[in-house]
Amino acid sequence: MNTPVNASPFVCMRAWLAGAALAVLLGGCTSSGSQHSTKSQDAAIFNTQLGVQYMNQGELALAKEKLDRAAQQDPDSAAVHSARAMLYERMREPDKADAEFRTALRIAPNDPTIINNYAVWLCQQGRTDDGL
Repeated sequence: MNTPVNASPFVCMRAWLAGAALAVLLGGCTSSGSQHSTKSQDAAIFNTQLGVQYMNQGELALAKEKLDRAAQQDPDSAAVHSARAMLYERMREPDKADAEFRTALRIAPNDPTIINNYAVWLCQQGRTDDGL
């Protein structure tokens, strides 16, 4: 990652959230693997997108509500768990963030966006030796 040495954590976080939001939005287009996704999966995609938008606006309680609902609607969605990881990071709950990242990676072990986001998060936590 080519981040200037004196870049603020806020700038890094904003870039990370913007990338994650894009990944969730794009993931919503392909997450079902077929043209016949269920209503529950569609609702989960929508709630994930809303949750990420609320998170970007700083509305963490609303973001949590939407992302929790998305997790109930599609518990096997890597995008949902990745978004929840970012939310828990923002809520300063690193254990929950780590668990959500690990769940997302179990579901989608080769997803480059999730791998990158987890690696950035580990670095921010000072856990560079735990990297993938």
